[in-house]
Amino acid sequence: MKLIQFIVILIFFSSCNSQKLAIHVEKWKPYCGGAKPTEEMSKGLKTPFSGEKFKLYFKGETASDKIISLDKNGNWKGKIPKNVSCEIYRLDKTISLDELLKKYTKEIGKFYTVIEDKEIFLWQNQADFIIPIVTKKPVSFDIQDKCFVGLNPCIRYIGPFPQ
Repeated sequence: MKLIQFIVILIFFSSCNSQKLAIHVEKWKPYCGGAKPTEEMSKGLKTPFSGEKFKLYFKGETASDKIISLDKNGNWKGKIPKNVSCEIYRLDKTISLDELLKKYTKEIGKFYTVIEDKEIFLWQNQADFIIPIVTKKPVSFDIQDKCFVGLNPCIRYIGPFPQ
């Protein structure tokens, strides 16, 4: 009986130290040239960032960091520690430089070049989004695609651009 009471008390206090959070992420792809764009095309294209993984780093408490996966609509719902700020990073930003280079520079064509290590380090250390300490609203942000390289953080397009 005491064990049941202990479990109920533990659940109660752990729920007091967390808050619900909803995250929505979209990938924004710019218009990259070619045929004359319509007004809508020139604004770029937003699509749900489905299936992507992120790491949440909590600041201000000894809470454990958390890895989350977005659903097919680019959404995640769950609980995070209360009264902490949270930095959100794509999971790729948490792997080593060597792993990134292996993953993203296997086959690059003549119109691409590998960027300098320091630029990759800057990219890795920049949070994709920072959640303020007190937020009750759903969080929504965009991840920006780049023309001709997409989300590849290790290469730059140096070829001709469409007219």
